[in-house]
Amino acid sequence: MDFILEKKPDVVVTDIVMHGMDGLELSQYLHDKDLDIKVIIVSAYSRFEYAQRALQAGVFDYFEKPLDFNALIQSILRAGKANAYAR
Repeated sequence: MDFILEKKPDVVVTDIVMHGMDGLELSQYLHDKDLDIKVIIVSAYSRFEYAQRALQAGVFDYFEKPLDFNALIQSILRAGKANAYAR
């Protein structure tokens, strides 16, 4: 979290399950702080409630494992462009 708040990247790719703060909580925190950081979540879980909570938290994209790395790269590029257009 400290790194994200200090560096303010355009895009953060995070797993949904982490120690301390999960990816959804991270997304909600950044969204609530009005930080213009696009969040992409990766999850091994295909539960609808996770995807629904991700949308509510303002997540840019949501991927289930196993990952399609080409799709992830394209999503990162789209997220970066979305931030560039917002400036």
